Amino acid sequence: MTSTTAELGYDSDKQLPTVLELKHQWVIRGPIFQRSLQRGCKVGVTQKSPCTLTVWFDSLQKDISFPYPIDNTAHKLCVIRKTFVIEITVPIAGHLTGGGFSQLGDHSPVIYTPNGPVSWNAHYVSLDKMPALNTDNPEAYIHALYPHISLTFSDKENEIREMFGPHRTTPIPLIELKDSIFSILLSSSGMEGDKYLGYGIGDPESGGTNTIIFVLNIRLDLSAHTIIGDAFVLPIDRKGLGHYKRPLLALLNKARLFPTSTPITEAWKKVLPAFVERCRTWEHKPTCEYREAGYIPLSLGAFESPICSCGAGVGTEEFRKVKEWKAFAPYVTRMAISPLFPPSYLQSVAGIDRRLAERAGNSNLKQEPWAGISDDPAVTSPARTLNDKLEQCAACRKRSGEAKLLVCGRCKKVLYCSQDCQKRVWKKHKTECNVKV
Repeated sequence: MTSTTAELGYDSDKQLPTVLELKHQWVIRGPIFQRSLQRGCKVGVTQKSPCTLTVWFDSLQKDISFPYPIDNTAHKLCVIRKTFVIEITVPIAGHLTGGGFSQLGDHSPVIYTPNGPVSWNAHYVSLDKMPALNTDNPEAYIHALYPHISLTFSDKENEIREMFGPHRTTPIPLIELKDSIFSILLSSSGMEGDKYLGYGIGDPESGGTNTIIFVLNIRLDLSAHTIIGDAFVLPIDRKGLGHYKRPLLALLNKARLFPTSTPITEAWKKVLPAFVERCRTWEHKPTCEYREAGYIPLSLGAFESPICSCGAGVGTEEFRKVKEWKAFAPYVTRMAISPLFPPSYLQSVAGIDRRLAERAGNSNLKQEPWAGISDDPAVTSPARTLNDKLEQCAACRKRSGEAKLLVCGRCKKVLYCSQDCQKRVWKKHKTECNVKV
């Protein structure tokens, strides 16, 4: 007979009730094993998967499944031999650690099985069946989409980001990974104005950009109530560089680059296989590099691919229609990028609702999260243009929390953080300003 119970408590900030520990009780019934337990045989515990422990003694073993990922490194084992009870208590695994299971620290692990790669926590999506947003008209969805993507950061992660400021990286790779995904989705959906031909990721100290991401569409994931970046990835390796070096140099001048540290680059390489596997429409080949290596990702090194080559060049019909991308088509692999939302049972994520509600002059947390970003001029923070809604400088993209923003004295609709920024984009804004007046 078995039973599992949960111990409730408060999170580290004493704000919200949360599950701290899970306790499982196993009552031994067989007389042979009862005698073995009474004689003092050793009882052991190993972690089989992120949510499963194996408890064993003598020749008997039992897999115990928990509803959440657990941390076996801090388990407590209690053996009550007189009543034939084995009791094990384990804490919930933190969102920044592996919790005793090495692959859990990869956040979106792909586990290699005899039947092929399996994505552990990223659900499968059929990209071609998903509706695509019209990114030429972001005004139609910015009210809902921007607050939604902002929820990728928990309250604690937002505190850490604010503590380090907008121009410094945090020491936590997961936060930086989320931040770059946030920026890629925001830019590709047209909510930051200009869209880029590609996004480069790499450590300047290890040779610079070694991964290029091309976003073809932003699609609605209706089953998960979120968005997905329909994208292609080019892992730059020394073998392929000889085939596309010249177009790559031209592309980098029109791409947005994310200079990262080695741990952040490695975090990207760990998550890329999951983004590929979750939308795969092709079969892995008998010569698949995953099969030969027996582990995923293949490599975390600079200029070494973390993914296999089985999907390279597959499904690139639309990709090839972009002139600047055509040269890379045989070498890119399709993938599905989505925001990495924090687990609500571990961290508070309601702070964004509170801040937006306060901006609208109402601290009621039940109001819609986009209430403070309205086109209605009666609202406390009127928002009439795209960059006004985002409260950012139209030139350098600094947000209201990073600098004091000033409004264009002519059209009263576009924001700048300084006269230098206003002068820098005046030639482009001049025609728009005339129309608005």
